[in-house]
Amino acid sequence: MDTQLAKQNVRMAQWAAIIKDRVSSGLTINEYCSERGLSRDAYYYWLSKIRKSAIDNNPTAFAELTPPKDEAKSITTGPRIDYNAQVELYVAGVRIVINESTPRDLLKMVLEVVSDAE
Repeated sequence: MDTQLAKQNVRMAQWAAIIKDRVSSGLTINEYCSERGLSRDAYYYWLSKIRKSAIDNNPTAFAELTPPKDEAKSITTGPRIDYNAQVELYVAGVRIVINESTPRDLLKMVLEVVSDAE
């Protein structure tokens, strides 16, 4: 292992321990650094390096979640307003009310999303 890399790993471990100690102490960063004679700039420098290392070593993974069909919830955008509905559609258990002022693009988008959710 490269000597420089080994040295940096040791410093990272030391600062990780310092940061954990600061968090568990309940002190603010200013208070902690002042009481222990540490530089605030050094603290933030190592904090950012440790955070970056944690992100690089633990890439985030996304998982698609599908709610159970028996627990479907009603989604509303506000109070229910009855207006001159010309058509009521029921798609996948969702009530869609439209009239002549419903934008065609909006209706198309809603129908696509609802049908994909089935």
